[in-house]
Amino acid sequence: MFDLSPSSAEAPGFNTSSHLRIGFVPSRRTDLEQAIAGYERSKTPFVAFDGKQFVPAGFADDPGLYYFVPAMSRILHTNLDESIFIFYLSILGIAFAIGAVGFTLILSGWPSRIIGIGWLLIVAVLVYKIGDLYLVEFALPVVLVPWGLWWVCGKPNKSRVGLGLFLFISGFLVATAQLLRLSAGPPAIAFLLILVILCLRASRKWKLVGLCILLAGFLFPRVYFDHLASQRDQFLANRPGELHFGSSRYVFWHFAYMGLGFLRNAYVQGSCDDFSKEKVRSISSDTAYLSANYDRILKRETLAVVRYHPMFAMFTIAAKLGIVLTTILVFANVGLLFIKRRPPSLQIALWTPLLVSTIPLLIVVPLKLYFVGVIAYSTMLGIVATLRLTTWVGSPPPEANHCLAGA
Repeated sequence: MFDLSPSSAEAPGFNTSSHLRIGFVPSRRTDLEQAIAGYERSKTPFVAFDGKQFVPAGFADDPGLYYFVPAMSRILHTNLDESIFIFYLSILGIAFAIGAVGFTLILSGWPSRIIGIGWLLIVAVLVYKIGDLYLVEFALPVVLVPWGLWWVCGKPNKSRVGLGLFLFISGFLVATAQLLRLSAGPPAIAFLLILVILCLRASRKWKLVGLCILLAGFLFPRVYFDHLASQRDQFLANRPGELHFGSSRYVFWHFAYMGLGFLRNAYVQGSCDDFSKEKVRSISSDTAYLSANYDRILKRETLAVVRYHPMFAMFTIAAKLGIVLTTILVFANVGLLFIKRRPPSLQIALWTPLLVSTIPLLIVVPLKLYFVGVIAYSTMLGIVATLRLTTWVGSPPPEANHCLAGA
């Protein structure tokens, strides 16, 4: 189920060598080398130097990596490999420590706490072995789920200032994580929205205030990174011929077309980047890789396969769904049996991010790299549903129950 097939998009260069001591896609390392070289020459974040000219640093969907790792290398005076290792290990280690404290607060009794933290540790080790930016999709829910339940579902006499601070920090963390790994954001946002709307013991006015605070925290890093991006564009614009307006990468239909090659078939050669490239090249030889026109061509080809061969498309989705459901069964475990004991509002809060994490996997090639979000939220559901919670966390909020009953 978690085989790293050599025909996959990122598998061919996936590096778990001893000098990094954590899984890492080598292509990112090359981009980081160029980002560091670009900053040394330009003193401007997100500017890379490819040996010939200045270019925008890194991929459009994971820009945060090309800011934090070079910054860490400068601050700590470490080489690139050490900076990558420290950065990834810090994300995973700090998230696990914060999440362990959160579960200690929401779980009742030391047997439940020991089992819950041990459960979390086992999954953290697995995620460490998967490595790379995918561990961000595990780190975020490990922090947000237990502390969200503590602050939002906890005793109603908790400080509103503390709750507001938690929501602001949560929004900040979600936005930052999304800059590092785009797919980490939507499930976390869904969890927090459901938690505030259905589980918060407060009036509608205070729920609205809470959502505004969450939004403010989310916008804070986004505005800052947009400012850095504008500085990069201004720097490149002042160097004729070096601003690449095609640097934005259109990846959805690239992955959707590859996803149709998951099962052997006569319509798509296989689930590999090269097959998508060859398909576009056979139609338009001068189309740039991951450009807007590249995206349009693969969109047309993907929809054509689905339109003319619907049963094949359905079987492909069914095969992926089977792998997803098996993953949920493994990591949520007995929690799937006990989740009904929890209040309906809490059930919705736990199931929603898991569903959001699942949907992209029905489109792309289901590699283990892309399953970290599903693994994380399945684990959160399993721990919260199975183990004994403190009285306030495990009890239904009166307003939410009333709303659900009325519906």
